[in-house]
Amino acid sequence: AGTTKKEIAAPPTEQEMKEREAQQETVEAEQVRAAEQARKDALLLSTYGVEDDILYIRDRKIAQIESQIKASEETLKSLRGALARMEAQVKDEGKDAKTAETTAKNIELTKSQIARHEGAIATKRQEQQALRQQYAAELERYRELKKKAPAKTPSTAAKQQ
Repeated sequence: AGTTKKEIAAPPTEQEMKEREAQQETVEAEQVRAAEQARKDALLLSTYGVEDDILYIRDRKIAQIESQIKASEETLKSLRGALARMEAQVKDEGKDAKTAETTAKNIELTKSQIARHEGAIATKRQEQQALRQQYAAELERYRELKKKAPAKTPSTAAKQQ
């Protein structure tokens, strides 16, 4: 029997190569995700000094959207009143075809304006909900980061900047 000097491993199969590539892609994706999270965390901590800052900005943004909603609701109220008057006017115009046709066009235009404003209000409500969710997540992450971070003394805080 001969002596074994060196054992050569079989070349990797195509399946093994694919698995290695997939693992490498997973590792790289995780590294990118971790770097992005670290960037977001640093931004979060540098943006807000205390929790109340997060709540203040959230509330201010929601209030801005609410004022836009109120303005649209006032416009809607006016449009609905105009629509009701035009619909009553159509009944009174009766036989005057040209006037009735003009009023009918105005009614359709007003209905489309009403629909547009209702859609805008629905969109603004969704924006408010998205802001609430975003700031709830930021607040939760901020609290996690503050629990992890050791209390900085003024001298160590100055060194880190």
